Amino acid sequence: MLASPPAAPAPAPGSGLASPPWKLLSGQLRQASASGPGRWVLRREASGRPPLELGLVWMQGTVQEVRPEDHISLRLFDPSGTFTVTGADRVPKGRPCIAAGTGRGRGQNMQFIGNHL
Repeated sequence: MLASPPAAPAPAPGSGLASPPWKLLSGQLRQASASGPGRWVLRREASGRPPLELGLVWMQGTVQEVRPEDHISLRLFDPSGTFTVTGADRVPKGRPCIAAGTGRGRGQNMQFIGNHL
């Protein structure tokens, strides 16, 4: 369940993105539609709630696969399906726990905050 958005979310300094990030399941994120560069809208009218504009998202899941492309991409699983995170080698202190082609990282539960592409 998502929390109601604040009346006027403040942009993260220098990013132009709404803050804070919204924690979503992959199934919820798949329902979002593009509303501009790096911006997405999650429709929630069916539940009687206004649409939610997303800038940053917070995702969590169990690593199923670690691949070398896109600066290390991870295939993760959460209760509503699977999703891919790219650029995992750029995560501070993330490199020691994942490695493409070695199996290191598989089965671990990981959390990421980033932009939905």
